[in-house]
Amino acid sequence: MIKKKISLNEYAEVIDSIYEAAMQPKNWVACLNSIRELLDANFATLIIRPVNHSDPGLMVNAGLDAEHGGGFVTALEWYNNLNSPFVNLPVGKIFTVNDIMSEATWKESDYYKQWCEPRGVHHVMGIDLETKDRSGYKLRVTRAIGREAFNQDAKDICNFLVPHLSKALYIQSKLDTSEQLKQLYSQAIGSLSVGTVTVDQNGRIMSSNTIAQALLQTSDGLKNSGGRLHAINATENKELTKIINDALSPKEDLKNSSGIWAMSISRAMGHQSLGIIIQKLPIQSWSGSKNQPSLVIFIRDPEIKTQAPAKITQQLFHFTPAEATLAIELANGLSLDEAAELLNIRRNTARAHLRSIFAKTGVRRQTELVRLLLNSVVALGQVSTPMDTFDIEV
Repeated sequence: MIKKKISLNEYAEVIDSIYEAAMQPKNWVACLNSIRELLDANFATLIIRPVNHSDPGLMVNAGLDAEHGGGFVTALEWYNNLNSPFVNLPVGKIFTVNDIMSEATWKESDYYKQWCEPRGVHHVMGIDLETKDRSGYKLRVTRAIGREAFNQDAKDICNFLVPHLSKALYIQSKLDTSEQLKQLYSQAIGSLSVGTVTVDQNGRIMSSNTIAQALLQTSDGLKNSGGRLHAINATENKELTKIINDALSPKEDLKNSSGIWAMSISRAMGHQSLGIIIQKLPIQSWSGSKNQPSLVIFIRDPEIKTQAPAKITQQLFHFTPAEATLAIELANGLSLDEAAELLNIRRNTARAHLRSIFAKTGVRRQTELVRLLLNSVVALGQVSTPMDTFDIEV
């Protein structure tokens, strides 16, 4: 039987679990378990996306055992297209089965017979939540037959939790959007073959993308030494260190208002120099931590060949597959003869493709074609991977 009052510690623990879930979605299972225990329930379920004609939906369930589907599952997997009576209810109002229908009507419904009864669900209490950005979520808490029905005490406890659930879901939505955009921008930078290194206020490397990692591992021009970025050439390393130190100094803002520095890093014999841009990041006004990214260093290797997808090149310029392949190799710096040899086609065939490419793009010279391709959005076509909002496979 549910207690009429809960202690301050119990309340604080549940509220803490709600905001832990906002920061890390996998913690929603633990959060719902806390709510389930507080309300003496056998299941607590958060419906994130309902089932529709194109989406199987997504929900997280906390039950008494794994057999009943604890964790993240598709809503379709649970509801199996049954018509739930708990739809189109007033937003923000806590309800129980008794508020909607009689006991007899409930027990005779297909939903009860086919879904609830086999899973030990008899009493249901819930609420349809709407967050600040008007996203809709549904919370459902259940008890087994033979247990006490949800009363006003249970509703009161649920009412205490609802504002925090709404805020936590809104915070999580914002964090997820920010993370998705961050990953998308990172992929876009990577597709342009630009290495990025973030540096904290103490000049230590915090993170780097795959392009930068590959460059630093070769120790050809630049390296990661003791968690700091160093140039192999001693003179250049002295200059690089000074630029980084200056960029991290608040006094430097008066000298370099743009917050951007650039330099060239020499490499082993026969390799073109790396170009780097060092950009200062604005201080986060609400952050008191020194463990924050303070600089981002962009590294460009001019010898990296474009990996532009042929399909995107075809779509953008209406090329044939053969024309797209040839155009990409020309953009990589090959001559027409070299490209023809690499692609194992006759020179006359390559020239015919090139004439067609010129006609479709409106350029007259190969150098203009290369510039057109390199300045186009073709390389961004490598950005892929739609990301699940909760970063959890279901």
